[in-house]
Amino acid sequence: MRTAVAWLALASAIGCTPWNAPERAYEHSRYDYWAFRSRIGLLPEPNYLPFAMHLEVLPDGARALVACRWPQSAFPLRYIVAAPEIPPGVIDEFNPTDAQEYVAAVDQAFERWEQAIGFPVAFRRVESGSEADVHVSIHAEPHPEASVRVLGLVEGEHTQCRVTAAGETLDEVEIEFAAKRMKLYVVDPVGLLTPNQVFKVALHEVGHILGSSGQHSPLSGDVMYRVADDSRIELLSEHDVNSFRALYRVPPGSIYARIDEVHRTPMPQVRQTPPRLAPVSVDTHNGFTVQFPVGWQVVRSPRGFTANDGVTWDNGASIDVISLRGSMQEFYDRERYGLEIRGTFVEAGTGEIDGRPYSRLVAQQRERRVELRVMDWIDGWVLVTISDAPARDYSLYRMWFEQVLLSIDAVPREPLSRRGAASR
Repeated sequence: MRTAVAWLALASAIGCTPWNAPERAYEHSRYDYWAFRSRIGLLPEPNYLPFAMHLEVLPDGARALVACRWPQSAFPLRYIVAAPEIPPGVIDEFNPTDAQEYVAAVDQAFERWEQAIGFPVAFRRVESGSEADVHVSIHAEPHPEASVRVLGLVEGEHTQCRVTAAGETLDEVEIEFAAKRMKLYVVDPVGLLTPNQVFKVALHEVGHILGSSGQHSPLSGDVMYRVADDSRIELLSEHDVNSFRALYRVPPGSIYARIDEVHRTPMPQVRQTPPRLAPVSVDTHNGFTVQFPVGWQVVRSPRGFTANDGVTWDNGASIDVISLRGSMQEFYDRERYGLEIRGTFVEAGTGEIDGRPYSRLVAQQRERRVELRVMDWIDGWVLVTISDAPARDYSLYRMWFEQVLLSIDAVPREPLSRRGAASR
């Protein structure tokens, strides 16, 4: 997914996490995802469900990506966690941390997932190890491997899923899944982590406990993105929530794709006919409405919308429509300078849409063509659109992008008081 953040430095860039199996000859694609969805039924979207699948060997010796998770009967999942003994040498005498705060951080992480995913996901803390399905240990020491900075892990997470037998159909197998031990390390070279840092690490590890064992999101704004330190995200994203809701809607043992088979990528079917637009998408927070092409996946962002001809992690084209404070000239100068420094700048120009002048920048990023347009909007705001497609197809997608631009209209912004209430 190419997003506005890559241009605007509004957030971290998006990257892809390599699959864990070194012998893999498989690349995730929207075509395999659509084929799976056609078999399994509609799923909450946008999601990174394919990246949460487990690489397993089937009873016939073939390799496949399989949906592995706890059965519904396992919930509420019982966990046990005890406060660590903090050595005096790492305690901050001016701001000491109560060890029970780390237990509360773990409780909060489990609670956050339960609230976000809903049925059947539920957790209950117990006091006896013999009752617990999951054991959480908190270590007031650094991870024993000094060469890596690991603050949390699920033990043996790559082997948590086990195929036990063939299924009733070719699209399923019988499995056993159990992620039983989570370890959290609350000391790094700087000293004790804060409870909030531990919460963020625990939030990520609970995702592994739920079924994404050893697997990660390819999107850097997600809790389940691969990160090895305390700079993790602390809010479950729309992708996180939808991916795990989808995982618990898919029957355990469902075969997503057989990776030893030849997976041919269809020839791109570039939009070469006049576009049809979907109903209006309204963003009163940022003060505009817009229509995107029919069939494109639309994702709301804090600044506006992203629409993909495909899915967020694999698309043929995409367009962002966002609103930002500032002036058109200031924003244009900054972005042009950045493009020239990176050596990707192609051309610049100006134009007009429905009487509104805009400035235009075009860049080449590897094999894709990216076009940014910025126009003065309302009351000190600028409206920015960023369209993206393979360079060979960009001229054919342009009529679709133009129709999106022509559909944009201004609406009154929400009062600041309402925005603040909505964000709490």
